Amino acid sequence: MQANRITGMTTFVFAFILAGCYTIEAPTPPVNWTREMAKQVPALGDGILASPLVREARTPIFLKIGGMLDKTRFTIDTEFLMKKMRTYLVNNGGGRIIVFDNDVDVIEFCKERQRKRMHEALKGELKYIAGRILRSALFRGRNSKIAVVDPKVSSNLKGLNADGFISLLRDEIMAAGSGNITFLSSDKAQDADLLLKSDFTAFSMTNETADGNREPNADLNLRVMFESPVTGESQFEVSVPARRKLFDFSLDATFILSGELNVMTKETSAMTDDYVRMGFNIIDPDTSLHRWEGACEVSVTTRKSILYQ
Repeated sequence: MQANRITGMTTFVFAFILAGCYTIEAPTPPVNWTREMAKQVPALGDGILASPLVREARTPIFLKIGGMLDKTRFTIDTEFLMKKMRTYLVNNGGGRIIVFDNDVDVIEFCKERQRKRMHEALKGELKYIAGRILRSALFRGRNSKIAVVDPKVSSNLKGLNADGFISLLRDEIMAAGSGNITFLSSDKAQDADLLLKSDFTAFSMTNETADGNREPNADLNLRVMFESPVTGESQFEVSVPARRKLFDFSLDATFILSGELNVMTKETSAMTDDYVRMGFNIIDPDTSLHRWEGACEVSVTTRKSILYQ
């Protein structure tokens, strides 16, 4: 909790009038509440960056910027305050927080990150698969025409470019082979000696950890099969479990930043004390639990206009 106090200065204006001498105690000038609350944003931003939610995260967290609820009677630019917090987190987060303004941006970014991680997890397995194929008895010293069949992808794998993987595998086989393998397109299957089929399967995309927090994890499996185009029997197959953890990067991994302004007022005949509290919350949209919260308070004393004779 952070508290600042702003006390207005009293000014005296003397007016000499024929009827007598009057003293006017002028009121304190209006407070720019937006500016005063904006001064507190860096301290609250540091609190977010130092929180276990951000500090202990193994990957950057996704933060969707929500709105700020204003329960005061003052005119405060809440949109400006949320934008200032966003800018502070981006500039000082060191890449630990990725900020979005809307769900569309989040979804597209997450899909792209998911594709990249899946690709990286399987790319290292391509050489191994190609080596297993070329060393098998099915291809040693034998010329083969192979037709590539469209790969099958498990429904819980989103954004995986399976065709691209099979193309990379085909290139790996061609590069490591001795020229005795020719690849045909799927529409030439009637001319092929073998059909290359494949499927991609993922398990446990959203495991639950002991403390109840989501820790998306994928045991991704790639299976490559060579079948007879006549009998449909499998002649050779190799299966590779890519056990590297892959973040799901769905909206489940995204948190929402929201804010709220409240005011408490103490009033006497001569002055008014206003205590404005600004709080920020990071909320898990799945559980509605507050994963982080922090607040600061600014107090301002204003003097009222009083006319003395």
